[in-house]
Amino acid sequence: MEAMEMQCVKEVVGKIRSLRNTYNNELLKVKKSNTTGMATNDLYISKIPWLCRLDFLKNIDSYTRENTENMAVDALEKVSTQHFSNDEFDLFGQTIAQQLRQLPLEIALKTEEMILSTVRKQRIKLAKQQTSTQ
Repeated sequence: MEAMEMQCVKEVVGKIRSLRNTYNNELLKVKKSNTTGMATNDLYISKIPWLCRLDFLKNIDSYTRENTENMAVDALEKVSTQHFSNDEFDLFGQTIAQQLRQLPLEIALKTEEMILSTVRKQRIKLAKQQTSTQ
C-alpha cells in the first residue's frame, strides 16, 4: 500500500484485479487473432510493455486465484490494521537486514543465527531473573 501510495486494502485488491483483467484481456486478444486464421502480419501483439511480467498468471486456475485472493485480502487487512512504530528497534532491524543482504547467503544465514542466538540468550537470562525474584 505504501509503495503504491494507496490508502486501504480495497485499493490494492482493486489494482490487482485491474492488472489481472488487463492481462487476461490481452491474452484473449492474442488467442482470438491466432484462431481466426489471420496472416502473420495481422496477429495481435500487445503494446503493454509490462505484460510479460504477469505471465505467471497463466498457470493459476480460477479456483486457486479466488482462494489465493481471499487469503491475500485477509492478510493485507490484518497488516493494514497493525500500527508500526518505526522506533529505534525497527530501524536497527532494517539496517541489519540491509547488511545481511550484502553478504553471501551462507555467511548471512550464520550471522543471522548468531544475532538471534544472542537475543534468545538475553531473553532467557531475563526470564530466569524474573522467575528467581518471584
